[in-house]
Amino acid sequence: MKTDILLAKLDQEAMLKNLWKDIEKVNNVLASRDSRNVMYRHIFSVCARQLSNVSLKNIGNILGKDHATILYALRQHDWLVLHDTTYLSIYDIIYNQVTTIIEDNNEATVQIMKDRLSSDEARRDVAEDILIKMYREKLEKQDAIHAESVSVLEKNIIYYKKYAKDLYNRNERLQTECLRLKNLL
Repeated sequence: MKTDILLAKLDQEAMLKNLWKDIEKVNNVLASRDSRNVMYRHIFSVCARQLSNVSLKNIGNILGKDHATILYALRQHDWLVLHDTTYLSIYDIIYNQVTTIIEDNNEATVQIMKDRLSSDEARRDVAEDILIKMYREKLEKQDAIHAESVSVLEKNIIYYKKYAKDLYNRNERLQTECLRLKNLL
C-alpha cells in the first residue's frame, strides 16, 4: 500500500503541474507580480493544498515560487474569499478543476485525501486545545489580578473607614472646643 500512496503522491504532483500549465495558457497568467497573476497563483496553491497531499515545497515548485509564498496564500485565503468576489469566482472554477483531476485518480489518492482531511481535523483539534489552554491561562491571570485588586480595595476601605471615623471624632472635639471658646467670649 505504501508504494500505491507514493505513486498517488507523484501522480497528484504531475497532474497539478499539468493543470497549472493549462491554467497559465487559458488565462494568460504570467510570472509577473501583477495582482491578477498573483491571484491565480494564490488560488491554485490554496486548492492544491486543500485537495491534494502535495507538500508546500512541491506546490511552490509547480508555481516557480517557494513554500513561504504558499503559506502566505493560505493565510490570505479566508479574508479574500469574504471580501473579493473576483477571487471567489476564480477560486470556485479552479477548485472544481483540481477536484475533478484528483477524483479521476485511483483509490490511493482518495485515501490520501481522507487522511489529509482527518489530519486537518486533528490539527484543528490541537489548535483548539492550544487556544483553550491559552485563554484559560489568561483567565487565571486576570482572576489573580482581580483578586489582588479586590484585596487592595478592601484594605483601602478599612483604612478610609478608620480615617473617616477619626475625622468624625476630631470634628466633634473641634466643635465642642469652638462652643467652649464661644461661651468664653
